[in-house]
Amino acid sequence: MSTLSTDLFNLVIDTIVQHDDAMERAAIISHWIMIAHKCLELNNFNSLMIAISSFNHCSIGRLKRTWNIVSQKRKDMLKDLQAIGEPGRNFAVLRDRIRNLVPPCLPFIEIYLKDLFIVGGNPATEQLPGIGENKGKQIINFDKHIQTAKTVGELQRFQAPYRLMEVPELQEWILAQMVVSRVRVNVMRCMIRF
Repeated sequence: MSTLSTDLFNLVIDTIVQHDDAMERAAIISHWIMIAHKCLELNNFNSLMIAISSFNHCSIGRLKRTWNIVSQKRKDMLKDLQAIGEPGRNFAVLRDRIRNLVPPCLPFIEIYLKDLFIVGGNPATEQLPGIGENKGKQIINFDKHIQTAKTVGELQRFQAPYRLMEVPELQEWILAQMVVSRVRVNVMRCMIRF
């Protein structure tokens, strides 16, 4: 999942910066905004967040002439999408939106990984404060296990199939483009370093 997310991030960036013409870049940015909006409609929050974060990448954010050409309607749409993915208060807006959804849904997996990481840092056992023979007795930290089960249960709730028609040719093309984009973005990063 991590590699796929990185490849999608690189694909968004690459499809925009590979063109020299600001009009072409603006059209591609507008198209990606529409794709991000469709991800929202499909409850695909993981791809939505990847698209939003790619627009915040320095290679895209610095394209002032291009952004000036993007229609105000698309910029407003992007602003609304960014408000959903706002990381403030531990992604409160996104969490609220996900909490009330009916599956299928592809949640922003980073939120759940972060939750599991934080819970995982707690000890598996706790020491009882007490006196006498109970002093220092080790007990199971049920809070940790309850939080872990709650987080995993939330993820399991979304495991329902989408009713979308597969288009193998399109899937193959996207995967091929992701490979090409991965190479181009890595070359671009190397050129920036030197």
